[in-house]
Amino acid sequence: MTGDVVLPDGDGLVVSYCFPPYADTAGIVAAKRVRELGRRVRVLSNAMDATRAVDRGLERIAGDLVTEDVTLATPTGFATWETIEPFAVAARARAATWLDGPGAPTWMYSRAQFAASNVAAALIAADRPGLTWVAEFSDPLSADVRGRVRRSPTDPGSAVADELRALLADAGVEVADTENGYELCEAVTFLRADRVLFTNDRQRAFMTGRCHDASLRTRLDEVGVVVPHPTLDRSFYALEKPVVTLEPGPVHVAYFGNLYANRGLEDLLDAFALLAPEERRRLRFHVFTARPQDVTDAAAARGVADVVRAAPALPYLEFLALSDTMDLLVVTDADTRSQGMPVNPFLPSKVSDYLGSSARIWAVVEEGSALSELDVALRTPVGHVTAAAVALARLAAGTGAVPRR
Repeated sequence: MTGDVVLPDGDGLVVSYCFPPYADTAGIVAAKRVRELGRRVRVLSNAMDATRAVDRGLERIAGDLVTEDVTLATPTGFATWETIEPFAVAARARAATWLDGPGAPTWMYSRAQFAASNVAAALIAADRPGLTWVAEFSDPLSADVRGRVRRSPTDPGSAVADELRALLADAGVEVADTENGYELCEAVTFLRADRVLFTNDRQRAFMTGRCHDASLRTRLDEVGVVVPHPTLDRSFYALEKPVVTLEPGPVHVAYFGNLYANRGLEDLLDAFALLAPEERRRLRFHVFTARPQDVTDAAAARGVADVVRAAPALPYLEFLALSDTMDLLVVTDADTRSQGMPVNPFLPSKVSDYLGSSARIWAVVEEGSALSELDVALRTPVGHVTAAAVALARLAAGTGAVPRR
């Protein structure tokens, strides 16, 4: 993982609310962490059938390093205490049977999102003070993509919430809102984890700065460490055959992933619309996403349906294989500056997958973000349609083509 994270000898316990075979970024990154560590683990996760598709190819990421995988049949959801608490209680009970048995795990890894993972791990760590706990945050929990407070109200009379509050009170730690499960999760993790992983330095600064308690900020200076999302080795990009055959001639640009209000493709579609028809004929823009019809409709509305190819999101290994055939892979920053956020704490996890591909990266960046500092082939600013159009025109003319790695 990094030289700053030293684990004791022995097997590990992974607490990840979502884990393969369920198709979700949180579970994929957790599995990649397991592979990166190269250590045998037992996994506690939640049955996600109600909200996530099953992708059996994902099980190949951690592979035989997972010696036992227990999927808990607790309620499934993203942000409600009604789903966080049952998982935490069930995971704590199941972990106890492993920790009291032969070959007990000596260390634990958990990752939020989902918050339930770190809440469960906090309870387990409270029961086992000698268990080394490495906790990760993919993004801030208690702040949304606009920098506003994000809440997960705790249930009245919640035993788990009361225990988290007691852990904080016993340490003399104060939080701004003791009824917000997200704040409780962050604070207890900051207090009790032996290492807290952040995916970029802006995220670390943002989450540290939001700490209400000075002692937690001091502790994060001691235990917080920046560890980028892991990139799989090249062999994973050849495990499946590309599902799309690209026509020879055009420059093939692709975007893989979900689209959000503050992280979309409108600027790129507008940029294609600024090109002459003969320029567009030399380009193809492939978008693989959860709602491809939305992209198709947006392209048609701009008169660029001739260049855009939208399709459903692919299983993970098929995505890796197809990414290898593209010329440029697009990743976009979240637009945080227009929301008044002091720093952009987000770094899309797909960057780590793109970095392993033989294609080059086109980053649409916000000034000063972590993404803006990566070594990429092409970089244009968020919200700057003209800059994107100039880049596309150069690609179409052959003057902006980038060599493959």
